[in-house]
Amino acid sequence: MPQNIVLSHLRRSPLLLATCVATLAVAQTPNPFQSLKDAVSKAVKQLPNQPQTQSAGQSISSTAAPSAPQASAAAPNAAGPWTPPANEQAPAFAGPVEPGKLPEIVGVHVGTPKEEVAALIHKTFPEAAVQPIGRIEMGFGVWISLSTKMPASEKIYFENVLPPAKGVVYYINRYSTFAQPMSQKNYLDAVHKKYGPETAVRVGNGFRTLWWLSDEQGRPVKPAEAQGEFQGPYGCDVSVNTGGSGFSSVVSQYVSNQLPAATFCDSLVIVYVQIGETELISGATSILLDRAMLRREAVNDGKAQQSAQQQKNKDIQQKAGQAKPNL
Repeated sequence: MPQNIVLSHLRRSPLLLATCVATLAVAQTPNPFQSLKDAVSKAVKQLPNQPQTQSAGQSISSTAAPSAPQASAAAPNAAGPWTPPANEQAPAFAGPVEPGKLPEIVGVHVGTPKEEVAALIHKTFPEAAVQPIGRIEMGFGVWISLSTKMPASEKIYFENVLPPAKGVVYYINRYSTFAQPMSQKNYLDAVHKKYGPETAVRVGNGFRTLWWLSDEQGRPVKPAEAQGEFQGPYGCDVSVNTGGSGFSSVVSQYVSNQLPAATFCDSLVIVYVQIGETELISGATSILLDRAMLRREAVNDGKAQQSAQQQKNKDIQQKAGQAKPNL
């Protein structure tokens, strides 16, 4: 398969992307894509043959999904599910964001200051060997070896917003491999206990994908069908240009007037979980993304950059008007 096609597929697949981001950061291999393919194939072959419980491409929802988002009169602090506005525009920021009321992965909530992440990881995995995967201003990852005898590990990647905003986490990507196969039912029971009823479930291509959507005040979005394998309910996704450039790429889009108009997806916090659609599973991917924070802080950063550039241009013009030729 041509490398450009592989890269395109990786950008669309959070499960493969999570594996590649962490793996490429800790080890250089002649062909990382082939290594990933071999590793996945090996893990699948080690499991007993499992029947597929749902047909490919099937979306599951406990309630009938609306054909289009309908307006809702829910109060800002209503506890029940709310439905995105009919015009699909992002509602105004209600603020403030309280990280402790929002979802978390390994104890790290969106909105957590980046300086506190390491201590939270050690709290979750007190006896594990934690090895940083690179370190750049905008994003960083960790490799956590849970056992030297069993093939269990955690690869966790974080990204944070940049000044002028406070450097807090807006994106977490976790890929777990288990020491031994785990019952899918046990995993699903645990994830439902942690995050509650999902907004959507989709089964296809050998995977079960679950989505939880809420606003930044923690109100869950009304259940609806996922719109594709990598596109969640209401067209929302967790696509981020990872590798430390997710935030800056949105800023650049804004500065160059190429940032698409905000939709209600840009006001949400999204949790994404993907596991194998088999009775026993050997790993899982979890993603937590505050799309509202990403958009809001990137736009603020872009405005600050534009203001600074305008002032710079003004200073240049002023100095040019005062300059005298030396003839």
